[in-house]
Amino acid sequence: MRPGVTPADWLATHVGDSLAPFAVSDETRGQETWCARSRRRDVLPDGAAVMRDAYFYVPDPPPSLELPAEGSAENLVASACVHGALWLETPQPDTALGRTLAARTNAALVQEYGAITAGPDSFMGRPVTDSQKQRLRRLPSYETMRLGIGFFGSAYWRALGRWQRESLTVVSAYDAARDVKPRRVLVYAYFPHSDFDTFRRIREVLANTQPAPDPALDAAARDGPLAVQAIRNLPRSCPGFQRVIDTVEPMLTRTSAPVIRARLLLLLGDAYSDLVGLAAGMGQGYADAASYASRAAAARKRAVALYREALELDRGAPRARDRWRQAWRLLAGLPPSTTHFFCVND
Repeated sequence: MRPGVTPADWLATHVGDSLAPFAVSDETRGQETWCARSRRRDVLPDGAAVMRDAYFYVPDPPPSLELPAEGSAENLVASACVHGALWLETPQPDTALGRTLAARTNAALVQEYGAITAGPDSFMGRPVTDSQKQRLRRLPSYETMRLGIGFFGSAYWRALGRWQRESLTVVSAYDAARDVKPRRVLVYAYFPHSDFDTFRRIREVLANTQPAPDPALDAAARDGPLAVQAIRNLPRSCPGFQRVIDTVEPMLTRTSAPVIRARLLLLLGDAYSDLVGLAAGMGQGYADAASYASRAAAARKRAVALYREALELDRGAPRARDRWRQAWRLLAGLPPSTTHFFCVND
């Protein structure tokens, strides 16, 4: 794996791979930030199937937060998304053979990457005493905790290995699954910008539950505009995207202050982005995607325009880089990676 590889670069050197843009499905739930996936299926000499998936992600925003011009969605994904993760697996229902194959895989990876090393999130970054380790060893997930590997369903991973080469992390394991999943030998590798770094995603979620102070908005609030109240209250409530649109759209015609206008534009961009996401199936069965389909194309165009104007007005807005990525996805014809005003049973 090398940083900066685009889907077009990858397909040029991996003839026979297929490429598909991200789509909302049960399979992709929990991994909503990639933009395209290159997939290949082969058969090993012993007859076992092997699957290889290469994941590509939205590129880093430029310092200017300038968005690409309107253009071909297909070309934008193929030419600008960047390689972030690689996943390989082969089914192996026999536990003994699976552990043996995983051990041989580990030995080959040691030759390539050196000694196995624990990650910085080993035991969630906390020092652990010897007596605590003895108790932790009783847990099915002890091996993954010891190496600092966090991945959904990894509690029964065995014969583990973990390697670090600069920003690249490589993991291998035998997945001795205890549920309906097939047992398998797997290897995956990822860069920090991918969503395969589970601990990073947890830290981001925790950080976003307590937004950083917004001095610019605080200054505007002292002047008492009603728009500031909407900006502060709507993200903390669960109004649904339509209420946000109905509340904020009229305020735009009465607001010229750049900071306030930029925040209103971002709220509106999030609301229209939600409509696109729900039309793509992000309601997860709680919303009828078909009922939003007729509005999705106009909402996508409107959200991009709103994000673009907001980022031109104020690059220092909270989570501006996240909004750039959201707008980029919409420009590329992809669904957003999250919704902002969609709640269930709230």
